[in-house]
Amino acid sequence: MELVVKESFDTKADFKEAWKFFSNPEFIVPCIPGAEIREIKEDGSFEASVKLKLGAVSLNFVGNMKYEKLDEAQGLMVLSGEGKEKGGAGRAKANIEATLKEEGDVLKVSVIATVDISGKILQYGRGMFEQVAKQYFAQFSQCAKSYLEAEQSEEKKMPPEPVKVNALNLILKAFLAWLLSPFRRIFGGKA
Repeated sequence: MELVVKESFDTKADFKEAWKFFSNPEFIVPCIPGAEIREIKEDGSFEASVKLKLGAVSLNFVGNMKYEKLDEAQGLMVLSGEGKEKGGAGRAKANIEATLKEEGDVLKVSVIATVDISGKILQYGRGMFEQVAKQYFAQFSQCAKSYLEAEQSEEKKMPPEPVKVNALNLILKAFLAWLLSPFRRIFGGKA
């Protein structure tokens, strides 16, 4: 099942600092909830794992990712990857496109993730999976924004602390959004 998730945020961070963050797997991967780098290869690609537990369903994907495009002049980064569920039949493919655009003293960051997934997680159904994915990427955006806006000296700039998956919060927010979605369609906008 393929799904597109869009997230964006504004920050006062410097373009160069944000570019350094988004173009380096050692900085971006810890902001992906439940993810960790296993190995960075000489060609710039990297092996990573993502662990996620949603109720009775535990997922552990292992796969490879690589930057397909890094265009600093355009403020465009495209990251793609695919992996398999460890000990299961699930598969995942992702294409993540981040754009950085300066508007006055604000940096606009937009992330579009196209995710194609199969396996156990689909037992929740498309609507619920879609809401879980949106909440998951919202956690990523919150981590990225917090990191970019944190006051740290340049020489001490370390990758962010890995984001732990807050499964209960993730499920509750996803369930509430899923529950309210028919009302949003009927009344347009927020319910």
